[in-house]
Amino acid sequence: MTPLFHPWNAGGAENYVNTLAQALAKHHEVIVVTTKGPKAREQNKSNTNPRVIEINPINIDSLYSVIQKRSFIWTIKKSLWFILSMWNISTYVQIKRILDVEKPDLIHTNGLKGFSAFLFSFGKQLQVPQIHTVHDYELISPWVTLFRRGKPISRFNILDRIYMGFMRKISGNLDVVISPSQFVMDLHTKLGFFKNSKHIVVPHGMTLDCNAIPKQNATGEFLFVGRIIKEKGPQIAVKAFKKIKNKNVRLHIVGKGPYLESVKQIADGDQRIIFHGFVQNADLKQIFKRCSYLIFPSLWYETFGLVINELMNKGFPVIASNIGDIPELVIDGHNGFLFEPGDVDSLHHIMEDLINDNETLYKLSMNAIESSKKYALEEHTKSILEIYSSILSAQKNSLQ
Repeated sequence: MTPLFHPWNAGGAENYVNTLAQALAKHHEVIVVTTKGPKAREQNKSNTNPRVIEINPINIDSLYSVIQKRSFIWTIKKSLWFILSMWNISTYVQIKRILDVEKPDLIHTNGLKGFSAFLFSFGKQLQVPQIHTVHDYELISPWVTLFRRGKPISRFNILDRIYMGFMRKISGNLDVVISPSQFVMDLHTKLGFFKNSKHIVVPHGMTLDCNAIPKQNATGEFLFVGRIIKEKGPQIAVKAFKKIKNKNVRLHIVGKGPYLESVKQIADGDQRIIFHGFVQNADLKQIFKRCSYLIFPSLWYETFGLVINELMNKGFPVIASNIGDIPELVIDGHNGFLFEPGDVDSLHHIMEDLINDNETLYKLSMNAIESSKKYALEEHTKSILEIYSSILSAQKNSLQ
């Protein structure tokens, strides 16, 4: 089960679930239950695997539409949407009907948004194992990125604690909880989550490019790729880059989002900063060829920087914030460099030092490619299937 599913992706978590579902479908029958997207989905044939079943919760708008909108009025509407979604009887009825018909061997949930608080009760009701993969911090705070008022949340107020208490209770029946990083698992367990569940860290997998070639020529061109929102830190990349006096360097910004115009204002017409917007894969490859380093200046507690691994696999060393799970992926001086979140001067100095350094680029690029190999999709899928097999065997033994 996943709040959104291909092609209505909102970010890395949805891309991951789609990739995993396709991989699992090679071995087993997979049914994906998701919420309705902006358009009618092409109807699945009965022999399609994975098979996608959409539900349409009664609410003021769809989850997909709510995620896309960020105006002040929609901040208020989102609060109403959230309250309605948490106790949505129509969602419960639709999902229960699907599960009664399909009779799954196990349930693997990938998010609560749009599904209601009832989602975690179905495994116990149907007496089948229920696994949950944590993709963000939605169980800890309604601010699922733990990013509030322009910075990461460091202290929780009384409303946060009430919310957490409720979420701890409804997630108490999960058999197994999977986290893509140790950081995310540790944060949840320190806050009292999943006391009755088995905890397993399984980094997200990806399809590897076996023909990746290390970068050798430092071009002085840097890349930021991702959704243009404040917590991703594109403004930090622009501010640091503007401090470089060299006229031949470039910063390529790939992506779109509600913070784009603000970032353009910070760029202030600097012709060396190129805003590409959304880019198709064919054009993206050309941009990748031009650039030497990926800039990943995130300000929030990243759960798993999938784009970091994807671009490392293409030979990109990564210059990234030392926050969240990022230090589990980027080893300072080995496959990239780390700087403190929001530290414009540190990022500027790192970029400046690397502009013409071919030797460092080649060494880091080789290490980046090697680092990415442990995230092969085949190994990830194998790990997930082993978890499935283990929990089903345990259930079978308990019934004997």
